[in-house]
Amino acid sequence: MGIARGKIYVDVGFWGGLVPSNAKELLPLLAAGVIGLQCTLCGSSEPVGAEFAATSETQLRTALKELSQAGETEALIAFHAELPLPPTAADDDDHDEEANPRAYASFLRTRPAAMELEAVRLICQLAGEQPLRRFHIINLSAAQCLPLLTDCQRQTGAQLTADTCPHYLALSAEQVPDCGTEWKTWPPIREAANQQPLWQALLEQQASPLQLIASDHSAATPGARCLIYGSGRGNFLKAWPGISSLQLSLPVVWTRGQQLATPLSLPDVHRLMCWQPAQLCGISHFKGRIAEGYDADFCIWSPEEQFNVCADSLHAANKSATPYAGQRLSGVVHATVVRGLHVYQQFEGFGQPLGKLLLRKSSHKLVKKQKFIN
Repeated sequence: MGIARGKIYVDVGFWGGLVPSNAKELLPLLAAGVIGLQCTLCGSSEPVGAEFAATSETQLRTALKELSQAGETEALIAFHAELPLPPTAADDDDHDEEANPRAYASFLRTRPAAMELEAVRLICQLAGEQPLRRFHIINLSAAQCLPLLTDCQRQTGAQLTADTCPHYLALSAEQVPDCGTEWKTWPPIREAANQQPLWQALLEQQASPLQLIASDHSAATPGARCLIYGSGRGNFLKAWPGISSLQLSLPVVWTRGQQLATPLSLPDVHRLMCWQPAQLCGISHFKGRIAEGYDADFCIWSPEEQFNVCADSLHAANKSATPYAGQRLSGVVHATVVRGLHVYQQFEGFGQPLGKLLLRKSSHKLVKKQKFIN
């Protein structure tokens, strides 16, 4: 975390990785101030897969037991919720996948909603068994999972929440062009019919386990995204997953939200993208509100002003890898203020990197052992 000091423009907190081999290292991570522990139930792309390997149910239970035995029940456990299906479930599609890897439908068949459903069932079971511990599902895409989460909360009293992302609310599988690997992410962007239940759950507020909208920003080079010309161009099955959208999250959510039967309001945006994230991360006592005693974090924006998404306007390292290219969005950010300090100004760019690290307060302190030699 120390490497980030002096290089970040906004205040940043870190997640600790929960991987198969580090059950003994979780307490020191929490004591060092990470926001929570995050794991994946399904393997990641290389080279990330080697360092952030998938955690099995047995390994996960071992890690949770290690924390509980040490008296650590406060830590937030977050999941990338997809579980691999038995090989036979995808056998019938193998030929089609190999025949046309540049068609989005081929990729979509490899990540069906059933993968999310199986993962959510496991997480619901764990959350029901440990009602004192907080569990959170990141980047939920399949609306079919929502009844499972609601039933788990009502029947067991579990502390179980979830978030979804702008791309699941604003983009659909029907829009994805052949070779459009900038649209690829895990879990995948699903059909248009999947969007309305997600919006409905978000707007139910306290009655729904779907509590917030997160960016799930992931940038990669054009080569890794299979965006450069050559034999690998547009191969959905080999392209690096993830949507480059952090800069566009607010206008994307606002634009799509205005198209709902009951349009999204500014209080809704604040709750879903500011207040609930602050509560999830345990920093709501000084972040997430504009109020006395809180950090003066806010953006100055024009909700009705429109702009066209183009590469020149993006600040991401890979400007070409966005599925929003060419879209006309509402909501232009004119400035970003962090703790009362201007860190971004439209047409002027970024100032000094004035961000600071956000460290979670833990009841377990990190004690360094020292050897004394007589």
